[in-house]
Amino acid sequence: ESPKPDWNIVHRIGDLYAKLNNLKAANEQYTKVAKYFAGDGFHLKAIAVWKKVRRNDPSMLEANKELGDLYARQGLVADAKQTFGVVIDEYIKRNKLREAGDVLRRMAEVDPSDMKVRIRLAELYSREGHPEKAAGEYVAIADELVKKGHLAEALQLIEKALRSGPRGPRLLATAARIHLVQKDYPRAIEHLEEARRAAPTDREVSLRLAEACLGSKRPDDARRVLEG
Repeated sequence: ESPKPDWNIVHRIGDLYAKLNNLKAANEQYTKVAKYFAGDGFHLKAIAVWKKVRRNDPSMLEANKELGDLYARQGLVADAKQTFGVVIDEYIKRNKLREAGDVLRRMAEVDPSDMKVRIRLAELYSREGHPEKAAGEYVAIADELVKKGHLAEALQLIEKALRSGPRGPRLLATAARIHLVQKDYPRAIEHLEEARRAAPTDREVSLRLAEACLGSKRPDDARRVLEG
């Protein structure tokens, strides 16, 4: 069995390469050390070494990704988000949307209350051609906003999603739900009728449409919806 490396020595070799201005060789040594520290649970030591790597090569995706992850594990939310942001921008620049999406999802896990991150994730799903995932994210964000009483913001978000992507029944039903809370029955009916055309067997949509018809003093229409 080969002897385990002395990581302090590996670290010092990295420092010597850095002094010789051979930053590539320095980073090779630092990366080994940082991975060892992270694997052994020495997160703060790993952060310190990855920072050296990043100082030598600020655009190195691996260093930024690992740093973001370690910051997140340490509960350093602002540092994690800032670092993940650098990674996402770099992936988007390289047109690697799937990888950007993975990091955005991680960023949304780190701070679920950050609506901007979650909206960005929904927009990325749309760009990637995943309308259902995008709709799921938009609906979840709108629900959060409604819970906080921000009805106008929630509606604005859903209307934007309806303009920019497929007008799926989930988004239409969510817009209608907000209109119902606002007692804007005609707009709710408009959205629900469109949702019903897209998903004729969805009972939830039919029930909401009947509710909107009743609110709009159209009991005959409500009856027709329930019987249809």
